[in-house]
Amino acid sequence: MRKSVQKTLVLTMGIVFVIMLLAGCRERGLSDTKKSRLIADENRQLKEQLTRRDREIEKQKELVAKCLEEKRKLESLSVTQIENLMGGAFENISRENAELREENQKLRAQIEELKKQLEEK
Repeated sequence: MRKSVQKTLVLTMGIVFVIMLLAGCRERGLSDTKKSRLIADENRQLKEQLTRRDREIEKQKELVAKCLEEKRKLESLSVTQIENLMGGAFENISRENAELREENQKLRAQIEELKKQLEEK
């Protein structure tokens, strides 16, 4: 009888041990599943953030391209305007210079005439 009690006790202990192992594995399995779900959710969120950042980067690139184009237009306009201003100023200066030369020649002729008149008197 002692042997049967010992066998029963060892068998019961073995069954309890196996049940405890299975229960522990199930908890781990559940926690692993929860961890996997959390990781998957975090990965999804990170992918969404990356997608939003990529879109924002593309928008910023488009804005930079527009700014560069506007800068080129303004530079070409300013060069054209400067040329127009300089051309107009140069024309004015040239015209004034020609007028002053003519006036200078007339004044020299008058001076020569006045010198002749003085010598005659």
